[in-house]
Amino acid sequence: MKNQLLDDNLFNGNTPQLDAATVKKINLLKIEVNDNIKKVQYARYVFVGLCLLAVVGMIIGIGTNEYGLKPAWIVGEAVIMIILYGTCGALLPRKPMLWIGVGLAIYILFHLLVFIAMPASIVQGFLIKIVVLAGLISGLVAAGKLKKDLRELRMLGVPEREIKRAQDLEKMVRTRVPV
Repeated sequence: MKNQLLDDNLFNGNTPQLDAATVKKINLLKIEVNDNIKKVQYARYVFVGLCLLAVVGMIIGIGTNEYGLKPAWIVGEAVIMIILYGTCGALLPRKPMLWIGVGLAIYILFHLLVFIAMPASIVQGFLIKIVVLAGLISGLVAAGKLKKDLRELRMLGVPEREIKRAQDLEKMVRTRVPV
């Protein structure tokens, strides 16, 4: 009995041809995906900025010691924040929605605890707090849209290697219109 390949077109190199309307829809989705990737990457930069702010806050806190805290407590708090925000930023490319959400929750919880301990702290660095919240919320929304758009591109027949690169937060290139 002769062994036959289950998929005769597997090795002939023919890829399915897409019509112009499908290519246009794919390219519009890719533009949205690239925009969402930028916003998710911005959220990652926010985590880097939060780590740097923790270092600056530690230096200022030790230098002024405005609240009479032990320097070890100030350093400990800064190290914990650097570890938490650094972890969120480092793991963000794997699961953006999860790690942006975790980082946002940590940020809000931290500031609520500081507000309970020192109510005057809510107005200190107010502009920075707004920028951080806007960046993280924008990144969280963009991560959700990115996931939805990649699912739609997969259904339209975009190769899995392109989807994988976009999941790794690399920009997608446009699809050419068939001649």
